[in-house]
Amino acid sequence: VSSGEHGTPVQISVPPELAAVADAFNRMTRKIVEQETRLVEQARRDGLTSLLNRREFDLRLEERMDSLAAGGAPFALLLGDVDHFKQINDAHGHVTGDEVLRRVAQTLEANAPDAENTFRYGGEEFALILPDSSPEVAQQTAERLRRAIGELSPSDAALPDVTMSFGLAFCDAPLDPDALVRAADAALYKAKAQGRNRVVISA
Repeated sequence: VSSGEHGTPVQISVPPELAAVADAFNRMTRKIVEQETRLVEQARRDGLTSLLNRREFDLRLEERMDSLAAGGAPFALLLGDVDHFKQINDAHGHVTGDEVLRRVAQTLEANAPDAENTFRYGGEEFALILPDSSPEVAQQTAERLRRAIGELSPSDAALPDVTMSFGLAFCDAPLDPDALVRAADAALYKAKAQGRNRVVISA
């Protein structure tokens, strides 16, 4: 216990009158381990959407870049932003805005190639790392996600019209992770400027 290792129950021979004490100690140990596990998981997750958070995104992107530098497969980064989200909040209220974000997160996670590489990047912006992906496959994935988001509103009368714009950047050679994010973000900006509800690929 003094070393901070709480995961191993104490196995000792005790008189019957002390068995209850040993059992209570082991139950306490299990609860401590479970609580620590929950806290670690909560620290990785966004509180509203339960997606992995920005900190986890930064770690995963750096890991993916290190893997690529070591001879790993190319990958793509997809940034998506809910179109006209401020107007949704203004017209329908923040409770509805939060519900839109939750539904968008659920839809992205359900349709992503790898749910554990789907993140809430911040505000109404989401990020997906598409591992082992070619430019063609990454673009097909982005279009599939865009269509899935567009189908949210007709299937749920409680939601306003929801669309997303996406910026896609492909990575087949190691570079600074921030540079890849900037490339995807620039493509996302172009998608917004070109009318929204579309996928733009970084040049």
